[in-house]
Amino acid sequence: MPTRRAFTLVELLVVIGIIALLVSILLPALGNARRAAETVKCAAGLREIGNTFRMYALDSRGWFPPSQLQPASGRTYIVDGVSYPTSDGLGAYWFTYLARYATKSKIGSQTSIGSEMADARRSIFWGCPAWLGYYQSSINDTNRNQLGFGMSWWPTFSATNPRIGQFPNVSERSFITNWGNPPSSASPQQGNFITEKTWLRQGSNRILVGDSRFWAIESNPAPAPPAGGRARGGGGAGG
Repeated sequence: MPTRRAFTLVELLVVIGIIALLVSILLPALGNARRAAETVKCAAGLREIGNTFRMYALDSRGWFPPSQLQPASGRTYIVDGVSYPTSDGLGAYWFTYLARYATKSKIGSQTSIGSEMADARRSIFWGCPAWLGYYQSSINDTNRNQLGFGMSWWPTFSATNPRIGQFPNVSERSFITNWGNPPSSASPQQGNFITEKTWLRQGSNRILVGDSRFWAIESNPAPAPPAGGRARGGGGAGG
């Protein structure tokens, strides 16, 4: 009866070495492919969010939602049947206005149980695939309003507006505080709803929504030039 020839120890080690070499070659390529796929998915999410802005503008006579709206003391603001400020004093965020155009899930402050938060994580507003959420120690949980996408405060911010070291006028800000208080009050409303036309003017040079670890993207004034130096145009965007 013929005997079976088994692998020798040397042959087995050679095969294992070849497999390890192939894995070491393929893993970086697989990692790059995964990152490329995540980038495509992130861009697709931002594109879809852009479409929700357009749908909101069509329903709102050309206005875009504010980045956030905080009602004045004693005032309430209702979005899709939900009153703001919420019980914890939070106002309405930009994604609060847009959620109904893209998802049936509750978003942000509207979520209260684990299943609602899980649904919110699957919505386009949650952020890019790599975004896991921002931990908030005061609630010992993921912050429900600091998503992985943020909206700019300043639709008119550009390399030439405002001057070096300044922000634009507060009337040009889409972050609204003390909503509902008249201008003559001790704490007048700051910020306004801004039209789609204003947001999209020179749109290729500005940010509407971007990848961020905060609910907003705040454009900062360019630093003042050094003594005897020349100022550089443009301002940074921080999330």
